[in-house]
Amino acid sequence: MFEKKTIPSLLATVLKKIADPLSDKYLNLFNHTDSTNFRLVRFENENSTVFCKRPVRHLQLGNSMMKSICCFLFVFIFLSGISAVQAADYEVTPIFGYTFGGDFEDADSGQTLNLDEDKNFGVIIGLRDKSKAHAFYEFLYSYQSTSLKGNDIAFTGESRFDVDINYFHLGGRYGEAWKGVIPYVAAGIGVTHFSPEQGDSETKFSFSIGGGIMAPITEHISLRFEGRGFGTAFDGSSEIFCVNNQCAVRVEGDVLWQFSAFAGVVFTF
Repeated sequence: MFEKKTIPSLLATVLKKIADPLSDKYLNLFNHTDSTNFRLVRFENENSTVFCKRPVRHLQLGNSMMKSICCFLFVFIFLSGISAVQAADYEVTPIFGYTFGGDFEDADSGQTLNLDEDKNFGVIIGLRDKSKAHAFYEFLYSYQSTSLKGNDIAFTGESRFDVDINYFHLGGRYGEAWKGVIPYVAAGIGVTHFSPEQGDSETKFSFSIGGGIMAPITEHISLRFEGRGFGTAFDGSSEIFCVNNQCAVRVEGDVLWQFSAFAGVVFTF
């Protein structure tokens, strides 16, 4: 029969014999695995104290996986930063509207020729001026396909001929928020390119001025309503749309005026 002091001592010896092989096994595992370390577990009684090695496993990621995750996080943060900057700095606005005005004179008969009122479309690209609220530098492109009309046009025997008008303007707009909308003024300078159905194309200096209202819908979408006048400069009584030194149209005055009313959806990035 064992004494009371002998039983705990025997139990400690048994535990030590069981723990030692396990410790060696885990130690070998540790030698081959970078993600394992050990802690000591103490068994003691009145006669002896036994320390056993117990493995502590930590979840660690391989180098390639860690690099992939870090790369993903970097790209995500980088793109998020770009989105945040673009949301404050850039606009793209497809526009659609109606343009009217513009008078010429027939070079042969002296008859007044009018540009047809017709639809126009284009795009405005904006870059925020960070020094001012609601101020943007802008590039405007507008296209109108129209016709010159008169009562008796002796131009290849037809009563009318077509001409495409393209405006390319650099400028800007400035406004102030007011009762949920942003009234603004806008202006630009650039060139007007006339492309007639017959005759040579013409490119002239031009300018524009107008105003409108921006109506925000969401953080990244607004509506834009604008009216703008376009003035194209000519040298006095200029003749244009010429073929073999035979010109079809004479411009009376220094400026050809057109007026456009358009609307667009503003996308900010």
